Amino acid sequence: MTNIESTCAQPTAEVLESRTTGWVAQCRELHCAPSFGTFVRAPNALPEDAQREVIYGVVAHIETLPFEANRRPLALWTSEDDMDARHPQIGKLLRTTFEVRCVGWTRGANQHIHQSLPPQPPRLHSFVMPCAGEDVRRFTVKHDWIRLLFDSAGTIGGASADELLVAACNEAIRAHRGDIEYAIGIGKTLALLLRADYLRLRAILGRIGI
Repeated sequence: MTNIESTCAQPTAEVLESRTTGWVAQCRELHCAPSFGTFVRAPNALPEDAQREVIYGVVAHIETLPFEANRRPLALWTSEDDMDARHPQIGKLLRTTFEVRCVGWTRGANQHIHQSLPPQPPRLHSFVMPCAGEDVRRFTVKHDWIRLLFDSAGTIGGASADELLVAACNEAIRAHRGDIEYAIGIGKTLALLLRADYLRLRAILGRIGI
């Protein structure tokens, strides 16, 4: 199974923090975040929401942590299969959150896609859903979203910017079913962005398979 589909069935998250460059969301279920580098959207707009922005982003950081910041988890010495039955309180003590970097937006379903920061960030408590393969293909036809990720290098918590670029580019190439011409287009975009850092470019292209 590719990263386009999550290992959890239709994971839904809710926006807790929102800013122009991205947002933080809490998963409905523990450990059910969309995978690092995958594309998500917020809100999960209905067809009647024709004038509401749908904002696209890439998962840049995932955390599972206690609700209370000053309370640290203790070792329970219980297998994962037995955890829910023996420690049902875990789901009330811990939460899984993920950080998203904005890479574009559209207004209503099947409208023109803007690969730029949105006019407004997602509303607090709106829902976040992973993008299906067709949605990823449609969004990533152009490559301007790569520049947005590249430019956000200083604001990504956790993993390095290069790790996020590699994961997101591989996700987009998988969505385009490994189309070599599409992959070459991504390579050319990266070459322009990293023209002053040949070794870094070689390392990224090698991990994308270009």
